[in-house]
Amino acid sequence: MSVERASALTGAYPRGSHLHRLAYTRLREEIVALPHARVFLAFLIAALAVRLVFWLYTGRIWEDGLMALTAARNAWEGFGLTHHASEPRVYCFTSPLSEMVMLAGEAVGQGLLAMRIASLIATVPTLYYAYRISLLFGFGIPALAVLLAYLAFDQLQIFYGMAGMETQIATALAVANAYYFLTSQWRKLGVALGLGLLCRPEFVFWAPLVGIFLLFHDRRALLTVVTISAAVFMPWTALATIYYGSPIPHTISAKSLSFHWMPGTHRWQAIYDYLPNWWHSFAPLREHVMGAPRGVPETAIRAVVILVTLLAAIGAGWLVAQSRRTAAIVLFILIFAAYRTMSLISIYGNWYLVPFLALFFIFVAAGVELIHRHWPRIAIPVAAVVAFCYAVHVPLSFPRERNVQLYTNDAVQTVTGKRLNALMSASDTVVLEPLGYIGWAARNKTIYDSPGIGSKVSTAALLHTHESVWGLAAALRPTFLVMRPRELEELGVAYPDVAKLYQQVDEVKAPPDYQACAWGYCVYGETDLIILKRTQ
Repeated sequence: MSVERASALTGAYPRGSHLHRLAYTRLREEIVALPHARVFLAFLIAALAVRLVFWLYTGRIWEDGLMALTAARNAWEGFGLTHHASEPRVYCFTSPLSEMVMLAGEAVGQGLLAMRIASLIATVPTLYYAYRISLLFGFGIPALAVLLAYLAFDQLQIFYGMAGMETQIATALAVANAYYFLTSQWRKLGVALGLGLLCRPEFVFWAPLVGIFLLFHDRRALLTVVTISAAVFMPWTALATIYYGSPIPHTISAKSLSFHWMPGTHRWQAIYDYLPNWWHSFAPLREHVMGAPRGVPETAIRAVVILVTLLAAIGAGWLVAQSRRTAAIVLFILIFAAYRTMSLISIYGNWYLVPFLALFFIFVAAGVELIHRHWPRIAIPVAAVVAFCYAVHVPLSFPRERNVQLYTNDAVQTVTGKRLNALMSASDTVVLEPLGYIGWAARNKTIYDSPGIGSKVSTAALLHTHESVWGLAAALRPTFLVMRPRELEELGVAYPDVAKLYQQVDEVKAPPDYQACAWGYCVYGETDLIILKRTQ
Protein backbone atom coordinates (compact mmCIF):
# COMPACT_ATOMS: atom_id res chain seq x y z
CA MET A 1 0.00 0.00 0.00
CA SER A 2 1.50 3.32 -1.02
CA VAL A 3 1.47 6.18 1.43
CA GLU A 4 2.17 9.74 0.32
CA ARG A 5 2.76 12.59 2.74
CA ALA A 6 0.12 15.30 2.77
CA SER A 7 1.05 18.47 0.91
CA ALA A 8 -0.09 21.97 1.71
CA LEU A 9 0.10 22.77 -1.99
CA THR A 10 -1.62 19.78 -3.53
CA GLY A 11 -3.98 18.77 -0.74
CA ALA A 12 -2.98 15.15 -1.34
CA TYR A 13 -3.39 12.81 1.59
CA PRO A 14 -2.40 9.11 1.91
CA ARG A 15 -3.52 8.01 -1.55
CA GLY A 16 -4.41 4.36 -1.65
CA SER A 17 -5.06 4.25 2.09
CA HIS A 18 -8.29 2.61 3.14
CA LEU A 19 -10.58 5.09 4.90
CA HIS A 20 -11.36 2.74 7.76
CA ARG A 21 -7.69 2.00 8.41
CA LEU A 22 -6.97 5.72 8.21
CA ALA A 23 -9.67 6.35 10.79
CA TYR A 24 -7.79 4.28 13.34
CA THR A 25 -4.32 5.74 12.74
CA ARG A 26 -2.67 6.67 16.00
CA LEU A 27 -2.74 10.42 16.58
CA ARG A 28 0.73 10.48 18.15
CA GLU A 29 2.27 9.01 15.01
CA GLU A 30 0.37 11.49 12.86
CA ILE A 31 1.61 14.47 14.86
CA VAL A 32 5.18 13.36 14.22
CA ALA A 33 4.69 12.52 10.54
CA LEU A 34 1.93 14.72 9.16
CA PRO A 35 1.51 18.50 8.92
CA HIS A 36 -2.27 18.07 9.13
CA ALA A 37 -1.98 16.60 12.62
CA ARG A 38 0.27 19.44 13.75
CA VAL A 39 -2.27 21.96 12.45
CA PHE A 40 -4.98 20.11 14.37
CA LEU A 41 -2.93 20.15 17.57
CA ALA A 42 -2.18 23.88 17.22
CA PHE A 43 -5.85 24.77 16.74
CA LEU A 44 -6.92 22.48 19.58
CA ILE A 45 -4.54 24.20 22.00
CA ALA A 46 -5.77 27.59 20.75
CA ALA A 47 -9.43 26.55 21.13
CA LEU A 48 -8.93 25.40 24.71
CA ALA A 49 -6.90 28.51 25.56
CA VAL A 50 -9.43 30.97 24.16
CA ARG A 51 -12.28 29.25 26.00
CA LEU A 52 -10.37 29.34 29.27
CA VAL A 53 -9.68 33.04 28.77
CA PHE A 54 -13.35 33.69 28.03
CA TRP A 55 -14.45 31.78 31.14
CA LEU A 56 -11.91 33.25 33.55
CA TYR A 57 -11.93 36.80 32.19
CA THR A 58 -15.62 37.38 31.45
CA GLY A 59 -17.33 35.04 33.94
CA ARG A 60 -20.25 35.05 31.50
CA ILE A 61 -23.35 32.98 32.32
CA TRP A 62 -26.26 32.68 29.89
CA GLU A 63 -29.82 33.02 31.20
CA ASP A 64 -31.02 29.62 30.03
CA GLY A 65 -28.09 27.85 31.64
CA LEU A 66 -29.14 29.26 35.01
CA MET A 67 -32.72 28.05 34.50
CA ALA A 68 -31.46 24.48 34.13
CA LEU A 69 -29.03 24.95 37.01
CA THR A 70 -31.86 26.08 39.30
CA ALA A 71 -33.65 22.77 38.74
CA ALA A 72 -30.47 20.83 39.55
CA ARG A 73 -30.03 22.79 42.78
CA ASN A 74 -33.65 22.17 43.74
CA ALA A 75 -33.25 18.44 43.18
CA TRP A 76 -30.43 18.27 45.71
CA GLU A 77 -32.35 20.48 48.15
CA GLY A 78 -35.29 18.09 48.10
CA PHE A 79 -37.74 20.13 46.01
CA GLY A 80 -37.58 17.93 42.93
CA LEU A 81 -36.10 18.43 39.49
CA THR A 82 -38.15 21.56 38.83
CA HIS A 83 -37.70 25.34 38.81
CA HIS A 84 -39.64 26.20 41.98
CA ALA A 85 -41.23 24.12 44.69
CA SER A 86 -44.78 25.46 44.28
CA GLU A 87 -44.94 23.91 40.78
CA PRO A 88 -43.38 20.48 41.21
CA ARG A 89 -42.38 18.31 38.29
CA VAL A 90 -42.11 20.94 35.56
CA TYR A 91 -39.71 19.70 32.86
CA CYS A 92 -37.95 23.08 32.73
CA PHE A 93 -34.81 22.17 30.75
CA THR A 94 -34.34 21.04 27.17
CA SER A 95 -31.14 19.01 27.44
CA PRO A 96 -31.32 15.99 29.77
CA LEU A 97 -27.64 15.29 29.13
CA SER A 98 -26.50 18.72 30.30
CA GLU A 99 -28.88 18.48 33.26
CA MET A 100 -27.17 15.24 34.28
CA VAL A 101 -23.83 17.06 34.20
CA MET A 102 -25.24 19.86 36.35
CA LEU A 103 -26.82 17.39 38.76
CA ALA A 104 -23.47 15.69 39.21
CA GLY A 105 -21.80 19.03 39.88
CA GLU A 106 -24.53 20.25 42.22
CA ALA A 107 -23.79 17.28 44.48
CA VAL A 108 -21.00 19.55 45.75
CA GLY A 109 -22.66 22.85 44.83
CA GLN A 110 -20.71 23.25 41.59
CA GLY A 111 -23.15 22.55 38.77
CA LEU A 112 -21.99 25.46 36.64
CA LEU A 113 -18.34 24.51 37.09
CA ALA A 114 -19.16 20.95 36.01
CA MET A 115 -20.91 22.26 32.90
CA ARG A 116 -17.99 24.48 31.95
CA ILE A 117 -15.47 21.69 32.45
CA ALA A 118 -17.66 19.37 30.36
CA SER A 119 -17.73 22.01 27.61
CA LEU A 120 -13.95 22.31 27.69
CA ILE A 121 -13.62 18.55 27.41
CA ALA A 122 -16.17 18.47 24.55
CA THR A 123 -14.01 20.95 22.62
CA VAL A 124 -11.48 18.16 22.08
CA PRO A 125 -13.78 15.72 20.21
CA THR A 126 -15.37 18.63 18.33
CA LEU A 127 -12.09 19.52 16.67
CA TYR A 128 -10.83 15.94 16.56
CA TYR A 129 -13.77 14.56 14.60
CA ALA A 130 -13.71 17.57 12.27
CA TYR A 131 -10.02 16.87 11.67
CA ARG A 132 -10.78 13.19 10.96
CA ILE A 133 -13.51 14.12 8.49
CA SER A 134 -11.05 16.42 6.72
CA LEU A 135 -8.66 13.47 6.34
CA LEU A 136 -11.41 11.26 4.93
CA PHE A 137 -11.89 13.68 2.05
CA GLY A 138 -8.23 14.56 1.59
CA PHE A 139 -8.47 18.20 2.58
CA GLY A 140 -5.28 20.20 2.29
CA ILE A 141 -3.96 22.57 4.93
CA PRO A 142 -6.00 25.65 3.89
CA ALA A 143 -9.32 23.78 4.04
CA LEU A 144 -8.41 22.12 7.34
CA ALA A 145 -7.35 25.47 8.78
CA VAL A 146 -10.65 27.13 7.83
CA LEU A 147 -12.67 24.37 9.48
CA LEU A 148 -10.63 24.23 12.68
CA ALA A 149 -10.29 28.02 12.93
CA TYR A 150 -14.06 28.36 12.80
CA LEU A 151 -14.61 25.71 15.47
CA ALA A 152 -11.86 27.17 17.65
CA PHE A 153 -12.66 30.88 17.46
CA ASP A 154 -16.23 31.48 16.29
CA GLN A 155 -18.18 33.65 18.71
CA LEU A 156 -21.16 31.33 19.16
CA GLN A 157 -18.93 28.26 19.48
CA ILE A 158 -17.10 29.92 22.39
CA PHE A 159 -19.90 31.87 24.04
CA TYR A 160 -22.67 29.35 24.56
CA GLY A 161 -20.39 26.48 25.52
CA MET A 162 -18.54 28.42 28.19
CA ALA A 163 -21.61 30.31 29.46
CA GLY A 164 -23.27 27.23 30.95
CA MET A 165 -25.15 25.80 27.97
CA GLU A 166 -25.04 22.33 26.40
CA THR A 167 -23.92 23.77 23.07
CA GLN A 168 -20.33 22.52 22.95
CA ILE A 169 -21.42 19.00 23.89
CA ALA A 170 -24.13 19.06 21.22
CA THR A 171 -21.62 20.28 18.64
CA ALA A 172 -19.16 17.52 19.52
CA LEU A 173 -21.94 14.96 19.18
CA ALA A 174 -23.09 16.38 15.83
CA VAL A 175 -19.60 16.13 14.33
CA ALA A 176 -19.08 12.68 15.91
CA ASN A 177 -22.36 11.47 14.40
CA ALA A 178 -21.24 12.68 10.98
CA TYR A 179 -17.85 10.99 11.32
CA TYR A 180 -19.16 7.63 12.52
CA PHE A 181 -21.82 7.67 9.80
CA LEU A 182 -19.25 8.39 7.09
CA THR A 183 -16.90 5.64 8.35
CA SER A 184 -19.56 2.95 8.98
CA GLN A 185 -18.75 2.65 12.68
CA TRP A 186 -22.29 1.61 13.51
CA ARG A 187 -21.95 0.76 17.21
CA LYS A 188 -20.28 4.07 17.92
CA LEU A 189 -22.88 5.81 15.79
CA GLY A 190 -25.61 4.23 17.92
CA VAL A 191 -24.01 5.61 21.09
CA ALA A 192 -23.43 9.05 19.54
CA LEU A 193 -26.99 9.20 18.20
CA GLY A 194 -28.47 8.21 21.56
CA LEU A 195 -26.38 10.85 23.35
CA GLY A 196 -27.34 13.40 20.70
CA LEU A 197 -31.04 12.78 21.33
CA LEU A 198 -30.38 13.24 25.05
CA CYS A 199 -28.50 16.46 24.39
CA ARG A 200 -30.67 18.36 21.90
CA PRO A 201 -34.12 17.60 20.44
CA GLU A 202 -32.96 18.61 16.95
CA PHE A 203 -31.20 15.25 16.63
CA VAL A 204 -34.67 13.85 15.99
CA PHE A 205 -34.16 15.14 12.42
CA TRP A 206 -30.95 13.11 12.08
CA ALA A 207 -32.26 9.77 13.32
CA PRO A 208 -34.66 9.11 10.39
CA LEU A 209 -32.01 10.13 7.84
CA VAL A 210 -29.65 7.53 9.26
CA GLY A 211 -32.50 5.02 9.41
CA ILE A 212 -33.57 5.54 5.80
CA PHE A 213 -30.00 5.24 4.54
CA LEU A 214 -29.38 2.01 6.44
CA LEU A 215 -32.77 0.57 5.51
CA PHE A 216 -31.69 0.57 1.87
CA HIS A 217 -27.99 -0.18 2.32
CA ASP A 218 -27.37 -2.23 5.47
CA ARG A 219 -30.35 -3.52 7.45
CA ARG A 220 -28.19 -5.38 9.93
CA ALA A 221 -26.41 -2.11 10.74
CA LEU A 222 -29.82 -0.45 11.12
CA LEU A 223 -30.72 -2.91 13.84
CA THR A 224 -27.40 -2.24 15.58
CA VAL A 225 -27.82 1.54 15.51
CA VAL A 226 -31.46 1.45 16.62
CA THR A 227 -30.78 -0.99 19.45
CA ILE A 228 -27.80 0.88 20.87
CA SER A 229 -29.25 4.38 20.49
CA ALA A 230 -32.50 3.23 22.12
CA ALA A 231 -30.53 1.70 25.00
CA VAL A 232 -28.87 5.08 25.56
CA PHE A 233 -31.91 7.29 25.06
CA MET A 234 -34.94 5.32 26.22
CA PRO A 235 -34.17 5.05 29.97
CA TRP A 236 -34.40 8.83 30.30
CA THR A 237 -37.51 8.91 28.11
CA ALA A 238 -39.21 6.39 30.39
CA LEU A 239 -38.10 8.22 33.53
CA ALA A 240 -39.27 11.60 32.21
CA THR A 241 -42.65 10.14 31.24
CA ILE A 242 -43.10 8.70 34.73
CA TYR A 243 -41.81 11.76 36.59
CA TYR A 244 -43.13 14.62 34.43
CA GLY A 245 -46.01 12.90 32.66
CA SER A 246 -44.42 13.48 29.24
CA PRO A 247 -41.06 12.83 27.57
CA ILE A 248 -41.29 16.22 25.82
CA PRO A 249 -39.59 19.09 27.70
CA HIS A 250 -41.96 21.78 28.93
CA THR A 251 -39.51 24.30 27.48
CA ILE A 252 -40.58 23.20 23.99
CA SER A 253 -44.26 23.70 24.81
CA ALA A 254 -43.55 27.09 26.36
CA LYS A 255 -41.34 28.39 23.57
CA SER A 256 -43.87 27.27 20.98
CA LEU A 257 -46.03 30.12 22.27
CA SER A 258 -43.36 32.54 21.12
CA PHE A 259 -42.06 30.65 18.08
CA HIS A 260 -45.46 29.53 16.89
CA TRP A 261 -46.89 28.48 13.55
CA MET A 262 -49.03 31.31 12.25
CA PRO A 263 -52.22 30.51 10.32
CA GLY A 264 -53.00 31.36 6.72
CA THR A 265 -51.51 34.31 4.88
CA HIS A 266 -50.20 35.88 8.10
CA ARG A 267 -47.87 32.93 8.55
CA TRP A 268 -46.45 33.16 5.05
CA GLN A 269 -45.99 36.92 5.38
CA ALA A 270 -44.17 36.36 8.67
CA ILE A 271 -41.88 33.80 7.01
CA TYR A 272 -41.25 36.20 4.13
CA ASP A 273 -40.27 38.89 6.63
CA TYR A 274 -38.11 36.41 8.57
CA LEU A 275 -35.98 35.16 5.69
CA PRO A 276 -33.99 38.36 4.97
CA ASN A 277 -32.60 38.30 8.52
CA TRP A 278 -31.33 34.70 8.33
CA TRP A 279 -27.86 35.89 7.38
CA HIS A 280 -27.40 37.53 10.81
CA SER A 281 -27.34 34.07 12.39
CA PHE A 282 -23.94 33.15 10.97
CA ALA A 283 -22.49 36.56 10.16
CA PRO A 284 -19.23 37.45 11.91
CA LEU A 285 -19.78 40.11 14.59
CA ARG A 286 -23.57 39.88 14.07
CA GLU A 287 -24.41 36.30 15.08
CA HIS A 288 -24.57 36.93 18.84
CA VAL A 289 -28.08 38.08 19.72
CA MET A 290 -26.85 40.67 22.23
CA GLY A 291 -23.90 41.84 20.13
CA ALA A 292 -23.53 44.29 17.26
CA PRO A 293 -20.57 45.95 15.52
CA ARG A 294 -20.23 49.71 15.19
CA GLY A 295 -18.33 51.25 12.33
CA VAL A 296 -18.03 48.00 10.37
CA PRO A 297 -19.80 48.34 6.99
CA GLU A 298 -22.73 45.95 6.77
CA THR A 299 -21.81 45.39 3.13
CA ALA A 300 -18.50 43.85 4.23
CA ILE A 301 -20.21 41.51 6.70
CA ARG A 302 -22.76 40.48 4.07
CA ALA A 303 -19.92 39.78 1.65
CA VAL A 304 -18.39 37.31 4.11
CA VAL A 305 -21.75 35.56 4.53
CA ILE A 306 -22.17 35.33 0.76
CA LEU A 307 -18.63 33.98 0.43
CA VAL A 308 -19.07 31.19 3.01
CA THR A 309 -22.49 30.31 1.58
CA LEU A 310 -21.05 29.94 -1.92
CA LEU A 311 -18.13 27.91 -0.57
CA ALA A 312 -20.55 25.64 1.29
CA ALA A 313 -22.71 25.19 -1.80
CA ILE A 314 -19.86 24.17 -4.09
CA GLY A 315 -18.28 22.13 -1.32
CA ALA A 316 -21.51 20.24 -0.67
CA GLY A 317 -21.92 19.48 -4.37
CA TRP A 318 -18.37 18.17 -4.56
CA LEU A 319 -18.58 16.00 -1.42
CA VAL A 320 -21.95 14.53 -2.37
CA ALA A 321 -20.46 13.59 -5.74
CA GLN A 322 -17.66 11.77 -3.85
CA SER A 323 -19.88 10.07 -1.30
CA ARG A 324 -23.66 9.84 -1.29
CA ARG A 325 -23.57 9.59 2.48
CA THR A 326 -22.72 13.26 2.75
CA ALA A 327 -26.14 14.00 1.25
CA ALA A 328 -27.65 12.89 4.58
CA ILE A 329 -25.57 15.53 6.40
CA VAL A 330 -26.64 18.18 3.89
CA LEU A 331 -30.28 17.17 4.39
CA PHE A 332 -29.86 17.35 8.18
CA ILE A 333 -28.73 20.96 7.86
CA LEU A 334 -31.47 21.87 5.38
CA ILE A 335 -34.25 20.23 7.40
CA PHE A 336 -33.21 22.17 10.48
CA ALA A 337 -33.03 25.40 8.47
CA ALA A 338 -36.55 24.79 7.16
CA TYR A 339 -37.84 23.99 10.66
CA ARG A 340 -36.21 27.12 12.08
CA THR A 341 -37.73 29.25 9.34
CA MET A 342 -41.22 27.77 9.41
CA SER A 343 -41.31 28.01 13.21
CA LEU A 344 -40.01 31.60 13.14
CA ILE A 345 -37.42 30.86 15.81
CA SER A 346 -35.85 34.07 17.04
CA ILE A 347 -32.13 34.77 16.78
CA TYR A 348 -32.25 34.73 20.60
CA GLY A 349 -32.21 30.94 20.37
CA ASN A 350 -29.04 30.82 18.28
CA TRP A 351 -27.48 28.12 20.45
CA TYR A 352 -29.84 25.74 18.60
CA LEU A 353 -27.95 26.61 15.43
CA VAL A 354 -24.36 26.07 16.58
CA PRO A 355 -24.06 22.28 15.92
CA PHE A 356 -25.49 22.79 12.44
CA LEU A 357 -23.04 25.59 11.71
CA ALA A 358 -20.21 23.24 12.67
CA LEU A 359 -21.48 20.77 10.05
CA PHE A 360 -22.06 23.61 7.59
CA PHE A 361 -18.41 24.62 7.88
CA ILE A 362 -17.30 21.15 6.85
CA PHE A 363 -18.79 22.03 3.48
CA VAL A 364 -17.29 25.53 3.58
CA ALA A 365 -13.92 23.85 4.04
CA ALA A 366 -14.72 21.50 1.15
CA GLY A 367 -15.36 24.54 -1.02
CA VAL A 368 -11.96 25.93 -0.05
CA GLU A 369 -10.40 22.55 -0.87
CA LEU A 370 -11.99 22.46 -4.31
CA ILE A 371 -10.59 25.92 -5.07
CA HIS A 372 -7.24 24.83 -3.67
CA ARG A 373 -7.02 21.92 -6.09
CA HIS A 374 -7.60 24.16 -9.10
CA TRP A 375 -6.30 27.59 -8.03
CA PRO A 376 -4.02 27.09 -5.01
CA ARG A 377 -2.89 30.73 -4.95
CA ILE A 378 -6.50 31.86 -4.50
CA ALA A 379 -7.44 29.30 -1.85
CA ILE A 380 -4.93 30.44 0.76
CA PRO A 381 -6.09 34.09 0.92
CA VAL A 382 -9.74 32.98 0.82
CA ALA A 383 -9.12 30.66 3.75
CA ALA A 384 -7.24 33.38 5.63
CA VAL A 385 -10.05 35.91 5.14
CA VAL A 386 -12.76 33.52 6.35
CA ALA A 387 -10.72 32.41 9.36
CA PHE A 388 -9.85 35.99 10.30
CA CYS A 389 -13.43 37.23 10.01
CA TYR A 390 -14.75 34.59 12.42
CA ALA A 391 -11.91 35.13 14.90
CA VAL A 392 -11.72 38.93 14.88
CA HIS A 393 -14.43 39.28 17.53
CA VAL A 394 -12.19 37.89 20.32
CA PRO A 395 -10.41 41.13 21.35
CA LEU A 396 -13.61 43.10 20.72
CA SER A 397 -16.30 40.94 22.32
CA PHE A 398 -14.51 39.57 25.39
CA PRO A 399 -14.19 42.96 27.20
CA ARG A 400 -17.84 43.75 26.37
CA GLU A 401 -19.01 40.35 27.65
CA ARG A 402 -17.17 40.95 30.92
CA ASN A 403 -18.78 44.38 31.12
CA VAL A 404 -22.27 42.97 30.60
CA GLN A 405 -21.73 40.27 33.21
CA LEU A 406 -20.56 42.72 35.86
CA TYR A 407 -22.80 45.70 35.15
CA THR A 408 -26.07 44.12 34.02
CA ASN A 409 -26.24 40.39 34.83
CA ASP A 410 -24.74 40.78 38.30
CA ALA A 411 -25.61 44.38 39.15
CA VAL A 412 -29.16 44.45 37.74
CA GLN A 413 -30.68 40.99 37.26
CA THR A 414 -29.07 39.21 40.21
CA VAL A 415 -29.69 42.17 42.52
CA THR A 416 -33.34 42.26 41.38
CA GLY A 417 -33.66 38.57 42.24
CA LYS A 418 -32.16 39.09 45.69
CA ARG A 419 -34.50 41.98 46.43
CA LEU A 420 -37.47 39.92 45.31
CA ASN A 421 -36.27 37.13 47.54
CA ALA A 422 -36.39 39.53 50.50
CA LEU A 423 -39.74 41.08 49.55
CA MET A 424 -41.73 37.93 48.75
CA SER A 425 -43.32 35.54 51.20
CA ALA A 426 -43.98 31.88 50.48
CA SER A 427 -47.52 32.67 49.29
CA ASP A 428 -46.57 35.57 47.01
CA THR A 429 -46.25 35.32 43.23
CA VAL A 430 -44.44 37.36 40.60
CA VAL A 431 -44.66 37.77 36.82
CA LEU A 432 -41.44 38.59 34.99
CA GLU A 433 -39.11 37.99 32.08
CA PRO A 434 -36.27 36.98 31.85
CA LEU A 435 -36.24 34.09 34.31
CA GLY A 436 -32.61 32.94 34.61
CA TYR A 437 -30.75 35.24 36.98
CA ILE A 438 -33.80 36.43 38.90
CA GLY A 439 -35.13 32.90 39.36
CA TRP A 440 -31.73 31.74 40.60
CA ALA A 441 -31.46 34.53 43.20
CA ALA A 442 -35.14 34.53 44.29
CA ARG A 443 -34.80 31.05 45.70
CA ASN A 444 -37.91 28.93 45.19
CA LYS A 445 -40.26 31.87 44.96
CA THR A 446 -43.32 31.28 42.76
CA ILE A 447 -42.39 32.87 39.44
CA TYR A 448 -44.74 33.04 36.49
CA ASP A 449 -42.32 33.77 33.67
CA SER A 450 -42.99 34.59 30.06
CA PRO A 451 -43.18 32.36 28.03
CA GLY A 452 -43.49 29.84 30.87
CA ILE A 453 -40.15 28.02 30.82
CA GLY A 454 -40.45 27.19 34.51
CA SER A 455 -44.21 27.43 34.98
CA LYS A 456 -47.18 25.52 33.60
CA VAL A 457 -49.45 28.21 35.08
CA SER A 458 -47.78 30.77 32.81
CA THR A 459 -48.05 28.56 29.76
CA ALA A 460 -51.75 27.94 30.36
CA ALA A 461 -52.39 31.67 30.77
CA LEU A 462 -50.41 32.58 27.66
CA LEU A 463 -52.53 30.26 25.53
CA HIS A 464 -55.11 33.03 25.66
CA THR A 465 -52.78 35.98 25.08
CA HIS A 466 -49.65 36.51 22.97
CA GLU A 467 -48.83 39.91 24.50
CA SER A 468 -45.83 38.71 26.46
CA VAL A 469 -45.18 39.79 30.02
CA TRP A 470 -47.84 42.53 30.25
CA GLY A 471 -50.55 40.20 28.95
CA LEU A 472 -49.44 37.56 31.44
CA ALA A 473 -49.56 40.15 34.23
CA ALA A 474 -53.11 41.09 33.27
CA ALA A 475 -54.19 37.44 33.14
CA LEU A 476 -52.66 36.36 36.47
CA ARG A 477 -52.51 39.60 38.51
CA PRO A 478 -49.71 38.35 40.75
CA THR A 479 -48.49 39.90 44.00
CA PHE A 480 -45.41 41.37 42.30
CA LEU A 481 -44.31 42.39 38.82
CA VAL A 482 -40.80 42.85 37.46
CA MET A 483 -40.83 44.89 34.26
CA ARG A 484 -38.61 46.86 31.98
CA PRO A 485 -39.76 50.49 31.58
CA ARG A 486 -41.16 49.84 28.09
CA GLU A 487 -43.11 46.81 29.35
CA LEU A 488 -44.62 48.91 32.12
CA GLU A 489 -45.69 51.43 29.50
CA GLU A 490 -47.26 48.64 27.43
CA LEU A 491 -49.17 47.43 30.50
CA GLY A 492 -50.51 50.94 31.08
CA VAL A 493 -51.64 51.26 27.46
CA ALA A 494 -53.10 47.77 27.01
CA TYR A 495 -54.50 47.24 30.52
CA PRO A 496 -54.80 50.57 32.35
CA ASP A 497 -57.10 49.11 35.02
CA VAL A 498 -54.54 46.42 35.84
CA ALA A 499 -51.67 48.93 35.88
CA LYS A 500 -53.51 50.94 38.54
CA LEU A 501 -53.42 47.95 40.89
CA TYR A 502 -49.61 48.11 41.18
CA GLN A 503 -47.20 50.50 42.85
CA GLN A 504 -43.46 50.68 42.33
CA VAL A 505 -41.48 49.47 45.35
CA ASP A 506 -37.99 49.31 43.87
CA GLU A 507 -35.95 49.93 40.74
CA VAL A 508 -32.57 48.45 39.89
CA LYS A 509 -30.41 50.21 37.31
CA ALA A 510 -27.00 49.54 35.83
CA PRO A 511 -24.20 51.66 37.31
CA PRO A 512 -23.73 55.01 35.54
CA ASP A 513 -20.28 54.02 34.25
CA TYR A 514 -21.71 51.05 32.32
CA GLN A 515 -20.82 51.21 28.63
CA ALA A 516 -22.34 48.77 26.16
CA CYS A 517 -19.98 49.77 23.35
CA ALA A 518 -16.23 50.16 22.98
CA TRP A 519 -13.67 49.65 20.22
CA GLY A 520 -16.34 49.30 17.56
CA TYR A 521 -18.34 46.53 19.22
CA CYS A 522 -21.38 46.46 21.51
CA VAL A 523 -22.91 43.84 23.78
CA TYR A 524 -26.20 44.81 25.38
CA GLY A 525 -27.81 43.69 28.62
CA GLU A 526 -30.60 44.55 31.05
CA THR A 527 -30.01 48.05 32.41
CA ASP A 528 -33.27 48.91 34.20
CA LEU A 529 -35.75 46.64 36.01
CA ILE A 530 -38.70 47.90 38.04
CA ILE A 531 -40.31 45.94 40.88
CA LEU A 532 -43.99 46.64 41.52
CA LYS A 533 -46.34 45.33 44.20
CA ARG A 534 -50.09 44.91 43.98
CA THR A 535 -51.85 47.30 46.35
CA GLN A 536 -55.43 46.12 45.82
